[in-house]
Amino acid sequence: MGLFNKRAAGLCWNTKGECFGVVIAKKGNNYSVVSHWSEKSSSSAGGVAATLPSSTAALGVKEEDIVVAGEMGIRCSFVDVKMPPITPKEMRQSLTYSIGSYFPVNPDNLHWSFKISNKNVEENKSTVRVMAMKNTYWDDWIDAVGSMKVDQLLPPVAVVDTVIDTPIFILSKTDSSGTEEGRKGFVLAKDEEGLLKVAPSLDIHSEDCFGIGEDPLYFENLDLGPIENLKESTQQNFSQAILLALHGLETNLKQDKETTFQIPKSMAPKRNVLTSTICSALAVYLLALGIFQVSRYIGTRKKEANSIKSATAKILDDAKKKTIDLKKLEELQEIRTEIEDKLFRPASPKDVLSLITANLPDEYYLTSFQFRGDKATCKVKTSDPAASPSQLFNIFKKVDFFEDDVQVDQNSRDITLVLNVLKKPVVEVTP
Repeated sequence: MGLFNKRAAGLCWNTKGECFGVVIAKKGNNYSVVSHWSEKSSSSAGGVAATLPSSTAALGVKEEDIVVAGEMGIRCSFVDVKMPPITPKEMRQSLTYSIGSYFPVNPDNLHWSFKISNKNVEENKSTVRVMAMKNTYWDDWIDAVGSMKVDQLLPPVAVVDTVIDTPIFILSKTDSSGTEEGRKGFVLAKDEEGLLKVAPSLDIHSEDCFGIGEDPLYFENLDLGPIENLKESTQQNFSQAILLALHGLETNLKQDKETTFQIPKSMAPKRNVLTSTICSALAVYLLALGIFQVSRYIGTRKKEANSIKSATAKILDDAKKKTIDLKKLEELQEIRTEIEDKLFRPASPKDVLSLITANLPDEYYLTSFQFRGDKATCKVKTSDPAASPSQLFNIFKKVDFFEDDVQVDQNSRDITLVLNVLKKPVVEVTP
């Protein structure tokens, strides 16, 4: 497993003491199950708290892997609500006053948190999933995890639509035979407004649900690996662990950790997040430096350039101190991939034309445009007889995408504007 690959472990247990876990790796938009584990705990031998920690060795969990754990079933209630796109801190303050209206339990007896599921810019609304359980249940969770180190402690119902955009079956209980006919649960699906709703499951053979039926773990971007050959009823036991692992691979995991259930500091993983060798720091420094050099040549993508510069500035500073966070290395790799995919390409006529029209003042308009080689030649007219062509010279001289040698010629009918696109040098990026 390379430095920049992403992996996450999902761990689940139920009230009967059965434990299940998976490790999932992500590459691009595809996911693959690397390993799986299950074990029945014994109350006389310490219960789930004694069993769960053994999962890390059995699954091959690595130091940098994200670990998300939670109890199976639906003992944790939730409700989706629409809120203005305010900050997470403001959302928490607002929910503090209204939490009693969402759950039929005295707020003093509730342990609650929330997750921002979706932001709709057009509607100027955020979909927020508010989760709550009795304080005694949360104490049970803390006891169950015991000495286990986890990044998040979450119920699977909180993350059912993290990656899989289909109805989800959540198993509530199983009879002693373990047959599918003895399994009961709930179907969670979004309504027309995009809010998640819960309904008892009557049709357990529904082909549209993840977690039930003849192919219970089907997801087009998921390779089941070692789980694929297990019988359907056994596969179903891993569905909620898979949901938690997929959630662990989310890009907004940092925000979720700030808004969802806060775990005791003693449970937080103590990862070795520093690269202590000069070679590692030097490699990161050269990689970030290459990105800096490229970013000054992307005049048509000012917003992306500023974002890249801000991200790499912090990484460069850390590199000089030889204190590189492994998560920052992942972010740096993603930035490099974005540049290679989107920015390392010759300027197209569309790029040049868009940039010219974006910078032309309102009183000027194009009558013709040619782009050959690296030279753009335009015929421009003006609706203002008092307008001076020197205005165009001053404007385009400041556009980084073009050379300083801006040519502006005026005759009785047209203004000719000649712009030379900057030659983009080849920047070698350390792999």
